[in-house]
Amino acid sequence: MNQQWWILHVKPQSIWSSAQQQKKNIFIGVIDSGLDIRHEDLQGRIQSGGYNFNDNNTNIMDLDGHGTQVAGVIAATTGINIGIAGVTGPFTMKILPIRKHCSSVKVLNLPTQ
Repeated sequence: MNQQWWILHVKPQSIWSSAQQQKKNIFIGVIDSGLDIRHEDLQGRIQSGGYNFNDNNTNIMDLDGHGTQVAGVIAATTGINIGIAGVTGPFTMKILPIRKHCSSVKVLNLPTQ
């Protein structure tokens, strides 16, 4: 965790000790480029039922790696010496992957006052 600069600022360990008191499972939807369901850091942390809104099917495999990175920051398994530690740490939680990838960004020109 020493290489994860954000841990020093966010201090997620301060709540990790309360994971034993968790009464309900946590599900977090990640709307992004998909999710690599084979990623070692996310095993056991992926909720079935994800959807691909680009192709209207259930193929949620990541197109460019960004969605997997976002899911990892949230849910990567701690204490396995692979990759990073997710902010949710030891809490029982799963990512629901939603693939909706935009190849271009549209900028809105809003009036300023």
